[in-house]
Amino acid sequence: MHHLVTIVRPDDDSTTELLVDELWRAGAVGVEEIDRSIRAAFTDTATATSVAFRHGGRVEDVADTTGLDNWRDHAADYRAGRFHVRPPWIDPDPTGRFIDLVIDPGHAFGSGSHPTTRLMLTALAEHIGTGDRVVDLGTGSGILAIAAAQLGADVIGIDLDPAAAPAAQTNAMANGVRERVEVRIGDISDIGNDESFDVALERERLLMMQLDVAMGMGAYSAAIYEKTSLPPRVREVARLRIAAANGCPVCLNTRSAHATEDGFDEATVEAVVACDLGGVHTLGDLDERERLAGEFADRFASDHHRLDDTFMADLRNHFADVEVIELTALCAMTLGNGRFFTVLGVEADDDGHYFVHEGER
Repeated sequence: MHHLVTIVRPDDDSTTELLVDELWRAGAVGVEEIDRSIRAAFTDTATATSVAFRHGGRVEDVADTTGLDNWRDHAADYRAGRFHVRPPWIDPDPTGRFIDLVIDPGHAFGSGSHPTTRLMLTALAEHIGTGDRVVDLGTGSGILAIAAAQLGADVIGIDLDPAAAPAAQTNAMANGVRERVEVRIGDISDIGNDESFDVALERERLLMMQLDVAMGMGAYSAAIYEKTSLPPRVREVARLRIAAANGCPVCLNTRSAHATEDGFDEATVEAVVACDLGGVHTLGDLDERERLAGEFADRFASDHHRLDDTFMADLRNHFADVEVIELTALCAMTLGNGRFFTVLGVEADDDGHYFVHEGER
């Protein structure tokens, strides 16, 4: 018998991540997100009652596996870097251009489709190869550990949840890398002092391999892009002007599908990127709001003190207060992330794969 606690899912991804982490630390044996709810299964009655009370949830007693497989109805495949990630009941990519990564999460884990996981899969494909020794902290279904093993690494996956071992081992076997993946139940203290790991992304100083950093950046980006009221073209003008100021290859090589659908073609991209500082207002292909967003981004990146009362009054004549906040957050994120990537020497190829430039850095 399990005690199933159902809680309303928080509105933002970062708070959801913290809540899910708290549920695992409280002793949940299974956690799943379904629509606007989070459900966690506990074996201890008192713990389930306490968790439900703290978070305004409800508790119901269920059979051991009741309700813990509904995520299958929503599972889908996706591509991340060189990988095609899919559950067993979806066919492999027919083009043969991707590494086939089959993940069956079992009762306790998701499909690995979180933006942070996709980002890390993309980075793994560029930095891990035969002979590397990798440790995967919080391995869950084993998706990152298995991906590293498919690239030739020997991997130890560590997780606090006892359900991780069978889930990760089953997935490793399904992908033909069982001998390369060892799963331990515990935490980082269970790594022996005589064990050393050769994680390519850490060795090359790509900090996105630090999970907390990656999760924070991913949650911030998702909040800005998924919950914004700004039109795609307005966002894209501002983002590209910041990218041009930073000279960030990753940002300059990124494209907005929504802006492209709205007619923001490569010629427009090139014109926005190439114009001089403060020259966005001369571009005839942009409307007034787009030109103002571009000038806002120029001033934000070059000297934010130039966002004076006169300019801000003009901006507010064309943008609602909430849009001004969202535009500022977008510029702040793009400026910070772009300098993060540039300082660390992170670049992106034409396929969107991240890599560390191995020049002077």
